[in-house]
Amino acid sequence: LFNVHVNREENLEVEIFARFLQEFYDKMDLLFFLFVRSVISSKLHVNFKARWSSSAANQLTSESGSGKGKWLTYRECAYITRIVFGKENESIHADFMNTLSPIMVGQLVSSSSGRSPH
Repeated sequence: LFNVHVNREENLEVEIFARFLQEFYDKMDLLFFLFVRSVISSKLHVNFKARWSSSAANQLTSESGSGKGKWLTYRECAYITRIVFGKENESIHADFMNTLSPIMVGQLVSSSSGRSPH
């Protein structure tokens, strides 16, 4: 628990894990996280298990510059949320994307290519 406390500010994955330990998130939240993770894994071909190997960690660090997690472009985020919320829930998808837009990292570079990391 000490290591979780020490590392939670620097690593989003540890922070999320800590919140589950504190019961801030419940079982239904865990199911939702796992479902979204499964959708990302299958649709964007992300191998989360391989991320924990040392070679994968080195690759993540060199690609993203931080090694602190997977970043989705705006386009990828919209694609995943359409799958997660389903086609019949367009208003929920739109509300979710409107909530995310102000806190997204990067600048919008065009309507088709997503956001740049700068």
